[in-house]
Amino acid sequence: SVPLVNHGTAPGRDAIRYRSVTASGSYVTGAEQLVINQSVNGTEGFYVLTPLRTAGGQLLVVRGFVAAKSDGTPPAKIADAPTAPVRITGQLQTPSSTKDGAAELGSNLIGSINPAEQVARRGAATYDAYVTLAGGQPGTAGLTVLPDPDLSNPAGGAYEWQHFAYIIQWYLFALLAL
Repeated sequence: SVPLVNHGTAPGRDAIRYRSVTASGSYVTGAEQLVINQSVNGTEGFYVLTPLRTAGGQLLVVRGFVAAKSDGTPPAKIADAPTAPVRITGQLQTPSSTKDGAAELGSNLIGSINPAEQVARRGAATYDAYVTLAGGQPGTAGLTVLPDPDLSNPAGGAYEWQHFAYIIQWYLFALLAL
């Protein structure tokens, strides 16, 4: 269970990350933000972040991705979120603890997804996590859906033989030190 910001201990990264979640509510119109410095399939652009008002509080939802214009700025028009109540499915993500830079970046741009900063600015009860939508969900129309994470290598990029090589390397270093 994910608590609201300032209402319990935030879940650890491994406790919730990539877990499938379903939520119902209505997107908050006029509260959309763009997360800068994002890349999808080698294209630079922005995540489209829209709060979803649920019965328990607001859930930050990355509805998808939009490519930057050639000058690095956001496109002039971004597909609107549905105005009717929706039921969404996506993957939970752990939030950033770094400042989101909203005051410095201006407009509707942020540098990270930090629910605590959202609460401070908006005053709305907000869950201490965010969701990336799966394809075909309400709100993804007109946006590039984020690719599923590659969970085939839980070692984070290193393969098992590399771990074995590091073990041998450190034993050799220990022998040299003696």
